[in-house]
Amino acid sequence: MKVINIVIVFIYVFFFISPYVIHASTGQEKQLNQYVKHFLKTHHIPGASLALVQNEKVIYTFTSGITGENEREVTMDTPFLIGSISKSFTGLAIMTLVQEGKLKLHDPVQKHLSWFTPRHDGQSQLKVEHLLAHKSGISTYDGLKLADQEDHTTHAIQKKAKKLANIQLTSPPGASYQYSDANYMLLGAIIENLSNQSYAEYMKERIFEPLHMYSAGADQLSVYKNAYQSGYQSWFGYSFKSRVSYDNSGAPYGYIAASANDFIHYLTFLQNPSNDILSTEHMNTFLSPLTQTRQDRHYGLGWMLTDWGENTEMIWHAGSTPDSRSEIFYYPSSRLGGVILTNKNHILEEATLTQFRDGILSIINGEKTKNVTKPFPYIQLSITLIACLLVTLLLYLIVRKLRSPIIQKTKWRRRGLLLIGASIGIIPIFIYSIHTPWHTIVAFAPDLAHLTGIVVILLAINGFVSLYLSFKSYAKGKC
Repeated sequence: MKVINIVIVFIYVFFFISPYVIHASTGQEKQLNQYVKHFLKTHHIPGASLALVQNEKVIYTFTSGITGENEREVTMDTPFLIGSISKSFTGLAIMTLVQEGKLKLHDPVQKHLSWFTPRHDGQSQLKVEHLLAHKSGISTYDGLKLADQEDHTTHAIQKKAKKLANIQLTSPPGASYQYSDANYMLLGAIIENLSNQSYAEYMKERIFEPLHMYSAGADQLSVYKNAYQSGYQSWFGYSFKSRVSYDNSGAPYGYIAASANDFIHYLTFLQNPSNDILSTEHMNTFLSPLTQTRQDRHYGLGWMLTDWGENTEMIWHAGSTPDSRSEIFYYPSSRLGGVILTNKNHILEEATLTQFRDGILSIINGEKTKNVTKPFPYIQLSITLIACLLVTLLLYLIVRKLRSPIIQKTKWRRRGLLLIGASIGIIPIFIYSIHTPWHTIVAFAPDLAHLTGIVVILLAINGFVSLYLSFKSYAKGKC
């Protein structure tokens, strides 16, 4: 009887538990732990969760730190905002509708969104596949204008999408690749119209629950119910609790929340072509390219596809929100996939997580790896120096006037107008030069935005002080 019990326990452990406790070799696991810990400490990342899955089995997991306003300990079930990795889930939802015959990828968008009448030169139709591939003609800037708006209202996706109803396209549909969150906002609206459900309800019923992604959510109510906590924004490389709140309109392109355990199930799904959600044919389409974006890269249904190394294809996507940064990757040839979730972000630090991912892959492949260098805040310090110089200039103007009541009125007046003009123009010039709306800069680079704001104020103060002193001097002269 004891022998039978032992056999039963062995079978249970092997078949039901082992897929979630298998690890990389002891040497690799130790090396990975050291590498991950060093990265998180060096880059001041408060919380992170990682998982590697190969042949539908977990080979490595790691959690560290805290997240959110309540500083809860990060676990494998802690939800993180996954940024643009959300696009792959929207692409998956679109494929379920294709499989059901409710939609074709070459359907005109207007067939499913009757109110959508974009303006452009030429006769080409804007199709669903153009939205998926970012070839709609909607610019990156126009997408950013509607993104990250902290919209808490119901029907937020439909309301935001309808702001694109008469948008002026910057190129004919299908002509050029322009990565834009607006494309996936429109896809979210299509999903809602065809399913007669909210995007969040459809994702929960048709994607998250079938994949056993029980910590995942796609609206504010769901993510907070699943214990989501906001992350951290970066100031000069250091983390500070974020004040940016969830955006209901952003789920289709960047505001799905999910945990590392959720992604273990998602990666297992990617490695298993015979699944219960998509047929093999539709699964192949889901993981196929739609357009070439550069020599070694394509874009598909919410996926980047890269020829990595010796013609080894990598399917991947990065994701960013104002207070999170994430990466997912999958190699079909070796059936190896992984996810990295972190709860801190800054637009100037985003490349470091991709380098970190590459380092992890180097360790897995038995190659030498280098620690990711922490970005030095040159731009922030340069703007700080400018602010200090403006404070010095203001003090100089005041002291100069006190020491010598007689000043060159025309020169001071000209200087004042120049400084005021600079204060008015600096932010519009900044926005134009980097093609990014101001609210996006504030959200993704708060230190840069606030320092720039301080410089604008100091320029204006210096300008008005110069004008005031020139006119005051003129009035005294009249007396």
